Amino acid sequence: MRWAVLKRAVFSSIKEGNLSETVKLIEEHPKALHASNRPSGETLIHVAAQYNRVDILEYLVKKGLPVDETLAHDEVRCITPLSYAASSQAYEAATWLLDQGADVNAGEDAEYPHATALIAAAGRGDLKMVKLLMDRGANVNATYELGEGRDTMVVNAVKRAQMGGHTEVAEYLYNQGVSDPIDPYEKERELPEEVFLLRHIEQQIGKVQDTVSEIAPVSEASIHVHIVPPTSERQDVTLVTTGMSAQPMAEHELEDELQYAELMFALPPTWPTSKDQLVEDQYRWPLDWIRQVAHLPFLYEGWIDEGIIIPNGEPPVPFSDEVMFSSLLVLRPEDRTLSNCKPGYKDTNFYYLVPLYEEERQLAVNKGEAYLIEKLRKQIPSLHIMNPSRMNVGK
Repeated sequence: MRWAVLKRAVFSSIKEGNLSETVKLIEEHPKALHASNRPSGETLIHVAAQYNRVDILEYLVKKGLPVDETLAHDEVRCITPLSYAASSQAYEAATWLLDQGADVNAGEDAEYPHATALIAAAGRGDLKMVKLLMDRGANVNATYELGEGRDTMVVNAVKRAQMGGHTEVAEYLYNQGVSDPIDPYEKERELPEEVFLLRHIEQQIGKVQDTVSEIAPVSEASIHVHIVPPTSERQDVTLVTTGMSAQPMAEHELEDELQYAELMFALPPTWPTSKDQLVEDQYRWPLDWIRQVAHLPFLYEGWIDEGIIIPNGEPPVPFSDEVMFSSLLVLRPEDRTLSNCKPGYKDTNFYYLVPLYEEERQLAVNKGEAYLIEKLRKQIPSLHIMNPSRMNVGK
């Protein structure tokens, strides 16, 4: 039997409560015991708990599956079958798992704390399950964090019940002495969004040395360009914007995760880092262009994303006497921790501006931006750093 067919059959037999079919499949195909669903990572014992199949739970544990089995491919959280039972009003399964020694507080001390079974039951509004878990020693003060950045919220059982509108469960928990969780992020939420963007920049790129701000913006956006000198980890001088993401690009045409952007321009380590030098004729073009590109979506109701090429005129002319580049390619960083920041309710994407020769732009015109990007990444080490003497892959 093919693996996909076998997995589907054994999970179906558990959901239907067909013990004999489950046993038959696993005995004939022992590897089925360790099947899991992707991408959720649910194992057989998770599904048996979810569907309240106590007889199948007994069989799976006898075959060697632990009562506190965690989701497959998930090494940082601790989501066990008890949590699945607690979320599904599977009282008999939850009781059986607890009788077998299941950890009633699993998830509390994980690398990334997750909702415990008690929090899951409170979120479901299941008072009967809440009482069962508390009788078995559930930690009523267990918490986990929900959300990111300024929208991070600390959640415990009573908070989760309130979020779901389950007043009976919330009142019961209050009567048991449970209080609202302490919110260490309350003051953080009052901070301006730029504070979170600057934190991201300093964590992922380096400490900002200076900032060039606009006196009179040419569009609705007010762009600040921050100068980050080389560090021991990053050898380039980086110009990076804030202010561009203060408003969405093409709000009604783009998906939410693409509407907000900031730009980066990586320059050689010998590039000056003082504001006075950056505005000198031979050095000012990257500063001028990062600001110009940051304004483009708001001047022309468009957007930027990877693969977009912005020429210096038509036909393009070199940006300065010192370089032969005449267009800019918008490129996503390969490092995902750098490329995306979520200071609150929205994703903000950071993009590099990569200078191109005219022959490279023509290559993209003829064969597509994806072809050019692949060729550049293969042939140019540290592609994101502007190198005036790098090879021309369009020739």
